[in-house]
Order: sequence, then C-alpha cells, then structure tokens
Amino acid sequence: PQIWKSLKISDAQIYQQVVTAQNSRLELVNNVKSAYYQLLLALDSKKTLEESYQMALFTADIYQKQYELGTASRYDVLRTSVQVKNVEPELAQADISIKRAQLQLSVLMGLSGHITIQPTVSLNDYEKTMLSDAMEATSLRHNSEANPQLRLLDAQTSLVSRNLDMQKAAWWPTLALSANYNWTSSSNGNPFANFRWNPYSVLGLTLNVPLFEGGQRYNRIRQARVQLDEMALNRQDLKNSVDMQIDLAVDNMNTNVKQVGSCAESVKQAVMAHDIASESFKIGATSYLELRDSELALTRSRLAYYQAIYNYLIARSELELLTGSFDLNAFTPAQ
Repeated sequence: PQIWKSLKISDAQIYQQVVTAQNSRLELVNNVKSAYYQLLLALDSKKTLEESYQMALFTADIYQKQYELGTASRYDVLRTSVQVKNVEPELAQADISIKRAQLQLSVLMGLSGHITIQPTVSLNDYEKTMLSDAMEATSLRHNSEANPQLRLLDAQTSLVSRNLDMQKAAWWPTLALSANYNWTSSSNGNPFANFRWNPYSVLGLTLNVPLFEGGQRYNRIRQARVQLDEMALNRQDLKNSVDMQIDLAVDNMNTNVKQVGSCAESVKQAVMAHDIASESFKIGATSYLELRDSELALTRSRLAYYQAIYNYLIARSELELLTGSFDLNAFTPAQ
C-alpha cells in the first residue's frame, strides 16, 4: 500500500511544480506590464516637461525682444532665462527615467539592451476603457480561489495530505504472492541425447502484519496531521489577506477612475487659463508672475493626470495577479 501511495505523492509533486511554474509566469507578466506602464509614465512626463520648457523659452524670447526694444528690464530677461535653465535638469532626469524604464522592460522581456522599445500609445489612450474595466473589476471581489499563492498552498496541502495517507498505509498488512516454475535437465555423456527433464515449482504466500515499531509510525502520522492542520490555518489566513488586497485593489481602481476624471477636467481648465494668460501677456495685460502661475498649474495638472492613470493601471494589473485572471495564452515567449 505504501508504494501505491508514494506514486500518488509523485503525482502531487509534479502538480506542485506545474503550479509553481504558472505562478512564475503570472508574476513575470505582472512585472512586464508594470515596467511598460512605468515607461509610458516616463514618456508622458517628459512630454509635459518639454511643453513647459517650450513655454519658458517662449516667455524668455518675448522678454529678450522687449529688452532690445527698451520696454523690459534686464532683471526680467535674467528671471525668464533662469526659468529656462531650471527646466533643463528636469528634462535630463526625464531622459534618464525613460532609459531606465526601457532597460528594465528589455531585461524582463529577454531582449537585448541595444533594442529601443518605443510604445505607440500613451497613458491617456487607456482612459476610454477605464470605466468599463473598473465596473468589471467590482465583480472580482472575494474571487480569490485562483490566486497564485493560494493555488500553490493547495498543491502543498495536497502533497502533505497524501503523505499522511502513506504514513497511515504503514499500518496496513501486506500480502505477497510469489510463484516460480523451472525445468532442469541433465545428460550422461552426449550433450544432445538422453536428456532427463525434471520440472519443479514453488508457490509462496507471505503475510506481513506490522505490530510494533517503537511508536515511529504513530508519531509520523501525528506530525503529518499537525502539519496538515497548520496548512489549513495558513490557507485561511492567506485567503483573508488576499481578499483584503483584492478589495483594496478594486477600491484603488475606483478611486483612480474618479481622480482621472477630476484631473482631466482640471487639465482642460488649466489649458484655458493658460491660453487666456498667454494672450493677455502678449498685449501686456498680464504680468509674468500670473503667466508663470498658469504654466505651473498646467504642468502640475497634466502630471497629476498621467500619474492617476498610471496608478489605475498598476492597481488593475495587481488585481489581475491577485485573482489569477491573466490569460497566459495571450503571452508567448520571445523568439
């Protein structure tokens, strides 16, 4: 009986390795998606900073021309020139962030670092499907049975359970049946004549009844049962933790959806305010400080908008990992 139980343990070990491999793929997919979203955020942030840089250049050019005409002071020229120089380090840092994100994504995808990954979409392209995705995500609350860690723990529990069955099988008696049938021959002189054939057979039946082994079998069973109970408690604790993380991810998605809507409206208003301030500045109806305030408000609102979309995408990817809802068939290894 123990041999048959040990074969089932081998099946459980194989299944555990399969689940471990699937979990590794799920985590890799999540890491790749997170790195991709990080790259999108870096690219959009740089685009926003470049727009701010162009606005600073535009203002500095106006003051330089006004200074040449004698309608602006040297202080105004220096102030706007310093503002241009202040944006340049931020652009350099944005380039570093983009390069770092590209390298990280290349490493995760198994690509050469010499290959430049350039996405064809931006973060605001995801805004169209955010509301419908968030509504679908609400139905995933407490849908944790496909969680990778829970599935792995279930596989480990199955292995311990079968080990317990094997320990119990050590108490069972074993019955062995053996049979042997032979023919022997001998001859006197001529090896090809006068053979004498003598058949004989043996039939054996052995019954082995385990009686006493110093309490080793009993203690091994107790140990396996304790381990099984411990894993059951660990599973309940892990399930509660995963359910809480799923609820948190869903709440984060819903919160970020609202925040993206608010930030999108803020960007529209900031663009309108900056356009008004810019036109007013051209005709001298607005001071530089008011124009600069509108530029900073526009830059902050755009960065907050992209950050909100990024946070939403990260929360959605985390939810897909927690619920094990990644479609692994949609992801193929790089050739």
